[in-house]
Amino acid sequence: MKLITSTLLLFSLCYLGFINTDSIASSTHLTSPSYLEAEQIAVELSKTLTLDLGQLIFQGELFSQPLSAWQFSSEFGFLGFVTALSKQHQVQQYQSVGNLIMLSGDYKHHSLLMHVERTGHEAYHGFLSVMPNQGQSFNANEAELFQQHLLNQQNAFFASKVPWLPPSVTLLMDIKSTSFQSQQIYLVPLEIERLRQEVVMNLTDLGWQKSSADNLGLSQWTKGSQQLHLHYSQQAEGTAIYVLAQDLTKEVYESTHE
Repeated sequence: MKLITSTLLLFSLCYLGFINTDSIASSTHLTSPSYLEAEQIAVELSKTLTLDLGQLIFQGELFSQPLSAWQFSSEFGFLGFVTALSKQHQVQQYQSVGNLIMLSGDYKHHSLLMHVERTGHEAYHGFLSVMPNQGQSFNANEAELFQQHLLNQQNAFFASKVPWLPPSVTLLMDIKSTSFQSQQIYLVPLEIERLRQEVVMNLTDLGWQKSSADNLGLSQWTKGSQQLHLHYSQQAEGTAIYVLAQDLTKEVYESTHE
């Protein structure tokens, strides 16, 4: 369920254009074993379901978990795709809403999610995401280990709190597309102007400098080689704030050493 919710959020936000999808699409193709294994699983599934696996649209971290996602499309073969589904064992759960099909499963210690949209009698397109299963499981007789695990998770959560945001902040989205760029969406139970004032005060106290001009509706802050781009959106529950964080030193280094 955690994977499904997280990945649906990623694709939904890409559709809405709320996050910087250009940086997602241009993510550095990492060569760690985790991503290579995910690619092997994606290729294997595409052969089983006769998918024309296309562009790698994301390879990075979602809520600190490695995630790879591809898009696929075809002008024919939808009925064959449905037939192939009944003969495979990688994807075990299906849900259909109108012309959309959501498929999920666990295979070789990885979670799979597919979003398929039928666009014609035989035409369809969609996304496939693969994420390693890194969660921990505990038996009924391992209560002490479970309590320690929760304590460690809590300590890590508080250690990762953003110092210039109020303590009441809730993290809604966390995407790390490269080693020098990340994107987050937070929800804060404050009115937009009050949050804006508090963020300005906190960033200024921490040594950040605000640019005199906004960039495409995003306020820009700089501290050394670090840059922040912020966007505020009033919601019924408070204010959502989108944060694009960049390290310009690492970006320049990696661009010149490819």
